[in-house]
Amino acid sequence: MKNSFTKNCAGLLAMFVFLLSMATIAPAFTQQPITLDEAVQMALENSPRLKSAETSIEAIHAGRGASWELGATEVDYSWGQLNSPIRNDRQLTVVQPFGSIITPFYKNALIERQVATVQHFRDIVEKEITAEVTRAWVYYLYTRSLVEMYAELNTFAEQLLRAGELRYSAGDITLLEKSMTATQAATMRSKAFQAGEEHRIAATRLQWACFSDTPVAPPSEAALTLLTVEIDDGSLGEAYSAYFNSLTDEMQAEYNVERSRLFPELSAGYLRQNILPDDKGLNAWTVGVSVPLFFAPQRSRIRQAQMNIEIARHDAQTNIRDLNIILETLKADLRRYAETVEFYRSSALPEAEALITAAKLQLEHHDTDVSQFIQSMNNALEIKQAYVEALYLYNVAALEYRLYQ
Repeated sequence: MKNSFTKNCAGLLAMFVFLLSMATIAPAFTQQPITLDEAVQMALENSPRLKSAETSIEAIHAGRGASWELGATEVDYSWGQLNSPIRNDRQLTVVQPFGSIITPFYKNALIERQVATVQHFRDIVEKEITAEVTRAWVYYLYTRSLVEMYAELNTFAEQLLRAGELRYSAGDITLLEKSMTATQAATMRSKAFQAGEEHRIAATRLQWACFSDTPVAPPSEAALTLLTVEIDDGSLGEAYSAYFNSLTDEMQAEYNVERSRLFPELSAGYLRQNILPDDKGLNAWTVGVSVPLFFAPQRSRIRQAQMNIEIARHDAQTNIRDLNIILETLKADLRRYAETVEFYRSSALPEAEALITAAKLQLEHHDTDVSQFIQSMNNALEIKQAYVEALYLYNVAALEYRLYQ
């Protein structure tokens, strides 16, 4: 039984050595220091979504020429007994339909509404890109804070491991207590390793958010701090309300285009005729008006366009209401996280530091047992980790609030 327990202790020590070697491996790449403003600017310059939105605006502008679309030109050539049974006459007719006079104006108005909608959408995309970069930036600082915190506590883990071996050799602690020191040290190393891997993921995420070909990172002096945000008079941003309302205006413009098709359409023509044998080169001009006699299909399309206006209006009201609810929820989250951060700064963090200091002194002077030291270190670790997580959660809520402002 004793040999089995000793083998388990040896296994824990081997795992500890392995995790120690993995945690001390240096990154295999060099990260370019970059500020948050530079990261946002890089993402805005390289984002495919933003480029696609800008190209969509140009594509809609390019459709202006199609608003004055004319019908196909009709050319007829006739010969034979056009005017009498004994003559072989010839006649050339050219007719150009112009369509409705007012429809092109309504089509131009529709293009203007489409351009406005895409411009508002572009503004939303820009805000989303900024929020995504900021989120990746904050996440990077959050994981770096965890790595630094665990690196500091790993020093205590090494001291704990050495102290446990020395005290066990001196007969001051039992084999169980020595095993507890090895387990605690291995646990701290495991957490440090996991934090390091999460930090690598954060670095990849930041590089992806910036659309950078090379790894980027915040400067070494950058720290995880609270983002500045004003929540007193916060309301839904103009980009979102304008975008949803513009969709409704766009449906209204399409409705006007369909209504304009009920108006008469104009056409003009030219006729040249030869009446043989004597009358040649006879010219004539024609002006025509075409009126639809069966209105049911067009009225059906008009009714559908009218229903689309109602649908777009209801969707806009629903989306704006949902975003306002999200803003109110984020306000509550910001107040809650701010209170949590203030609590840790004013009370919990100083207590954690005092707890670590006292535990170190007692361990150095052999004034505490191993279980008490481990409990003290775990309590201090939980407080420090909870403080960093509260900072991170506040910043995530703050950048989401900025996004919808």
